[in-house]
Amino acid sequence: MAYTKNQSMNAVFSAAGRTPGDIQQLCHALWETSEEGDVIDIRSVARALDFVFAQESAFYNDQVRLLTAFQERTLTTVAAAGGVKTLSGPFMMATGTANRSSVKKALSRLAELGILFVRDGEFRFTNPFFRQWLLRRP
Repeated sequence: MAYTKNQSMNAVFSAAGRTPGDIQQLCHALWETSEEGDVIDIRSVARALDFVFAQESAFYNDQVRLLTAFQERTLTTVAAAGGVKTLSGPFMMATGTANRSSVKKALSRLAELGILFVRDGEFRFTNPFFRQWLLRRP
């Protein structure tokens, strides 16, 4: 299915978390993975994301190596469930603990490392591509 121009741009904006620098990175990846005359569609955006992941995977793996197993599980839970209500029952269950202080400590460490930040009471990824990479890995 081909996107209209607006749908294609919305897909880019969404994938890049509506952050100008990340939009630019993804558009560069689109440029690198497309030929003149190509129509930008969902497959194009997916190829561009794969290009970004290939470029950034060493950095993402290094970031994950800095984490304890519980911090990594908490980060993956934020990626999958979102960063709101991080002390709710379902979020806590997904992290595998009922200990709120452990989750708070893990989230604080992730923010300290610059992987997450808080805006409007929500933990968000500083790099939206890192979030998507986490969700795609086996």
